[in-house]
Parts: sequence; structure tokens; C-alpha cells
Amino acid sequence: MVEDLLNFLSALNPFWIYVFLIISTFIENVFPPWPGDTFIVFSGFLFYYKILDPFWTFFVTTIGNILGAYLMYFLGEKILQFAHKFHQKVRIQVLKNLLESLISEEQKQKTEILFRKWGFWFVVFSRFSAGIRYFVSIIAGITRMNIFVFTFAFFIAIVIWNGILFWAGYILADHWKKALEWLKIYNYTIGLFILLLLIFFIYYIYKKNK
Repeated sequence: MVEDLLNFLSALNPFWIYVFLIISTFIENVFPPWPGDTFIVFSGFLFYYKILDPFWTFFVTTIGNILGAYLMYFLGEKILQFAHKFHQKVRIQVLKNLLESLISEEQKQKTEILFRKWGFWFVVFSRFSAGIRYFVSIIAGITRMNIFVFTFAFFIAIVIWNGILFWAGYILADHWKKALEWLKIYNYTIGLFILLLLIFFIYYIYKKNK
């Protein structure tokens, strides 16, 4: 099966694989469930068989990621406006209080102060968690983080994270799926940590408004 796939991809014009990768990385930043990291690891596997060129693969995946992040950055205010409208329709008090604590003007000002001080590092480290990378681009847009600083931080994050995934796919070669198993464990661990923080935050809001 793997041999058939390699024969198919070898016969295919690499241009179309690069097109797929730029679209895939764009979607990843707009629709988090999309398995963008899986295709990055698989690209490293294709390096091994010289089906893809490392430079062009890195280039198109970087462009796709940045374009997707830009879309969410510039939609930040629109998403916040939608959240305000949704908040008005919520009837479950605990959920209403939680949402209000996230979108209030006071919280926005606190987040702006936080992003002015630590925004660069938030953007860099958010890349290492599929659960929060999507939201950080939105928050960066809402807080009007300097677009050049945002781009630079995002680029550094892509270089590091994608570089690790490319390298894993290349080194493991025919066993590239092993990297996906490690990635799944990593994402589950980070996801559990974020879930615990969210539960703690909801409990804090509940006690505060009780």
C-alpha cells in the first residue's frame, strides 16, 4: 500500500502536492480539527524519498500558516462582536457569566496589557498546542498586537514546530506513523492540562458570582 502511494506521488507533479500543503496549513489555522500536523509529518516522509523538496515544502507550509493566521487575526473584532451578540441570547446563567468574564471590556483591557508585555511569547508557544494556537491569532487581532511582531513571532514558532515534525517524518521514514502516535500522546497531555485549567476557571467564575 505504501509502495503504491509512493508510486502515485512520484508520478504526480509536485506542484499539486505543494498546492495541497498550502491549502492544508491555511485550513489548519481556520478550522482546528483539520489534521495539519499529520500532513507536515508525512511531508518529512516524502523528503526521505526525494518526492518533495525541503525548501519549497517549508516555504509553502509557512505561507499557508501565515495566511490562515492573518485571516483569524483580522477577523478578531468580528468574532468578538459575534460573541457579544451570542452572550445576549444565552439563558444559562453560569455560561452567561463565564462568557461575560471573557468578553467584558475590563477583560479586554487586561488582555491588551498582557499582550503588550508577553504577546510575542504567547504567539510563539501557542504553536506547540493545537488547542490554543487557533485562539491566540484571534486574541492578537482583538488586542491589536503589532502585525509585524505577530508575524515574526508566528514565523519563529512555525520554524521550530514544523521543523520538529518534518525532521520526525524524515528520520523515521517508513515508520513515520510512529511520530503521529507520539504527537497524539503529546496533544492529549496538553489538551488535558488545558481542560483542567478551563474547569478551574469555570469554578472560579461560579464561586465569584455565587
